[in-house]
Amino acid sequence: MGMSDSAYRVETTTRLAQWRIDNLASCTYRKSDPFNIGN
Repeated sequence: MGMSDSAYRVETTTRLAQWRIDNLASCTYRKSDPFNIGN
């Protein structure tokens, strides 16, 4: 169970990091788009 739990935590952290990177890239892309009406 120890190994399993550790692997699960690493996977979750990796996914969360990827999600944050995707969101940040998305935000940056939107802000750099002068034609975006959402600003």
